[in-house]
Amino acid sequence: MVVEDDQISRHVMQRYLTDAGAVALVAESGEEGLHMLEVTTPDLVICDSHLPGMQGAALLEHIRNQPRLRNLPVIIASGDAFTEARESMMRLGASDYLVKPYLYSELQSLLEKHLPARKSQIA
Repeated sequence: MVVEDDQISRHVMQRYLTDAGAVALVAESGEEGLHMLEVTTPDLVICDSHLPGMQGAALLEHIRNQPRLRNLPVIIASGDAFTEARESMMRLGASDYLVKPYLYSELQSLLEKHLPARKSQIA
């Protein structure tokens, strides 16, 4: 699942994941992502940190507080490259932190790390 408010970023991420053989669910806001998570459990969530309304941190906290979703890998994507921002998200329970603009090699590494069963399919 990709939670991203920027249309171009959302499209690029969805296209990358689809080309890699994944089914990419997309949400334009934290609230929409939250509603989707009520009815489905994706293999992974890639969430922008700065969203209108419900921020990425709030969505992450919700995920970590739900027993069914507690172990769901969540990668926070952000243009904020400061160490403090990364550490803050990691303390909240992010599985990883991806700085925008990201390199596809970094995204690939994170997908392989958090989706080991799909490693051969994503490569």
